Amino acid sequence: MSIVHPVGVNTWVWTSPLDDAALRDRIPVIARAGFDVAELPVENLGDWGPAEAARLLQDHGLDASLVLVMPPGRELVRADRDTVRTTQDYLRRCLDIAASLGAPALSGPAYASVGRTWRMTERERAECVREWRDNVAPVLEHAADVGVKLGVEPLNRYETSLFNTVDQTLRAMSGLPACGVALDVYHQNIEERDVAAAIRSAYGRIAHVQVCANDRGTPGRDHFDWPELLAAIGDAGYTGPLCIESFTAHNDSIATAASIWRPLATSQDALAVDGLAFLKEVMFDQPTGP
Repeated sequence: MSIVHPVGVNTWVWTSPLDDAALRDRIPVIARAGFDVAELPVENLGDWGPAEAARLLQDHGLDASLVLVMPPGRELVRADRDTVRTTQDYLRRCLDIAASLGAPALSGPAYASVGRTWRMTERERAECVREWRDNVAPVLEHAADVGVKLGVEPLNRYETSLFNTVDQTLRAMSGLPACGVALDVYHQNIEERDVAAAIRSAYGRIAHVQVCANDRGTPGRDHFDWPELLAAIGDAGYTGPLCIESFTAHNDSIATAASIWRPLATSQDALAVDGLAFLKEVMFDQPTGP
């Protein structure tokens, strides 16, 4: 079943790190383009003010989506206790920000820093999952207290060796409260043998969905079967926003972090606006019921 979802866009399409000046610049652009949701990354606490963000979002009629960021040094597995504790504190603060903005979920790879990979035996992997469950538990308690779901995002094999597939992520979080899987079709395209089937397997457990082309460019300018993807998302019971996440090649730090070595569209504005138009076209062209 295809559903008409709200559509959002991540400010990473244009800039990083997000700060108050970038918020004031981008929020009106996102609203004028016709988006329903602004997706805001918290790279570092204090980069931007939640109160200012809330005012801007309200003034421009936008809802919020919040994403966490895991640079080197933010770890919930295979790390010393101080590192784990500061990571837990960061995640709790992000959950507070999400709650203050009315965002239903905080999403991202809430387990290890992006780009950190290591080999594991099956026994070591099981031990690592147990460690993650122990260390994420206090964060999930706080998530339940503030009414925000933690969306745990599996990443492709080049960015992590812990959670690469939807199945791995679902099994790891089995029985844990206040969490779900955060899907990013870019990663599913790399790791899943059947992307639509993997999405459907997460029935009732999807916390958030990010979309882009298979090359991280404009949705629709790629080889994805978008009607099937959107139907699978609906079949999985998810009714929340689809947020376009891509990155600019013109920012040194973000281009290096996301391996964006060439422009992915004629302009970043075109990537966002054309992606929005395409997603709306696909959603409105699909049946919305049995």
